[in-house]
Amino acid sequence: MTHAQVRSHNAEGDQQARPNAPRGWQQYTNPTSFVSLYRRFPVTISLLAPYVLLVLPPAFVFENPRVWFLIGVALIALAGAFIAEVIRPKAKDSAPATSNAREYGRALLYVAVFAIVASSITSMLASYAGRGSVAVQIGAAEVSTGLVDSLDSLIGGWVYVGIGLLLAAHVGGMCSTRFFFLILSVPVVAGIVNAYFTQITAPLLMLVTFLAMVTLLFGIIKVKVVLIGAFAVLLVWPVIFDIRNDLRAQEGVQVTAGVEAFDRLRFDLQFARAQDIEVPLDIEIPTHLVHPTPLDILRFGVIPRILDPARPVVSTGQVINVALGGNVTSAYTFGPVTTAYALEGPLYVFVYYFLLAVYVNLIWRGGARITPFRVMLLALVMSGPLGWFSTFPDTIIGMLQDLVSSLPLVLVLFLRRAARGRRSADSEKVRIR
Repeated sequence: MTHAQVRSHNAEGDQQARPNAPRGWQQYTNPTSFVSLYRRFPVTISLLAPYVLLVLPPAFVFENPRVWFLIGVALIALAGAFIAEVIRPKAKDSAPATSNAREYGRALLYVAVFAIVASSITSMLASYAGRGSVAVQIGAAEVSTGLVDSLDSLIGGWVYVGIGLLLAAHVGGMCSTRFFFLILSVPVVAGIVNAYFTQITAPLLMLVTFLAMVTLLFGIIKVKVVLIGAFAVLLVWPVIFDIRNDLRAQEGVQVTAGVEAFDRLRFDLQFARAQDIEVPLDIEIPTHLVHPTPLDILRFGVIPRILDPARPVVSTGQVINVALGGNVTSAYTFGPVTTAYALEGPLYVFVYYFLLAVYVNLIWRGGARITPFRVMLLALVMSGPLGWFSTFPDTIIGMLQDLVSSLPLVLVLFLRRAARGRRSADSEKVRIR
């Protein structure tokens, strides 16, 4: 028996459906009808979800005159993703699901926990120092630069890498559901702490919505839990909004009078402002900013800034704010789909989401073959380009940067798997003799 055959035998033997299978594997291999549909069309449903839950309901209730503009732009992206997911090969769907998590041993779980905890602690220390706060952005305070700031820039994305690896470990039976949620509480708590120090709640909402969508995809939570959670967030949002405004006022930030809590949830109004600018966007961009081309995206995403210090800053939110008549001290976004439409036009949106769906299909394969690296890549896509509140194309750059920064973690897992494979092969030879 060859080394590769031993690894395949061990992986498939560990994960065959059986009555005493780990809880994570049972959840994954017994999906509800909706989860099965979600796995068949992951990009389409990920794009559709925020429109169904957040954007279109208030647009219709409050009779937003631009509602059909929002629907039209969304349909362009949905058409690209849906076509790609409909025409993809279906052979993998009928194959029994397998996982190779046990090839990595406990190292998979250890690396996942380390990535999540290290990234979360670093982000809290950075936010405490002022990194990313409203006061720093408007010049009312100065951020403390140093080791923590550099470390946060380097491993800030490890939290999503770690969550992907943790999902693979849970599905592979390497940890209990209770332990899984215990570790997931670490970045959530960190997000709350960061929101307190920075007075910005958007990153926390991005994290929570990502966790809801990805755990739903893996059958760990049910649709009703997501809906109850969304309703609970709506109930507590006014309190969070008031606390955030009080914290901003204490930092010397002027809070806009007359803006109520639920005004901030009118994403239909926010996204529809794309009609106020020329499409595709054509303005004079400040010299320290850049509207990145595809080559720029690769340059900014793959090459660390320490090796390319002279390059400008990518902040599409600031570029959009300038286009709307504002200045570079503030940022504005139309959401991922409408921002892509505003920057590049309708054809680009269709092709972009078509290619994104093709990429997701390549790594997801209908969920028939669960490996840590595939789940890690899926987590980076769902937290970045498919994030509900992400900004195109900044999150593509961020996804590439996170992928590059994860290479040390990937190397550790690769070496651990190779070592376990050699031991398994040696043990098999001894048994054969």
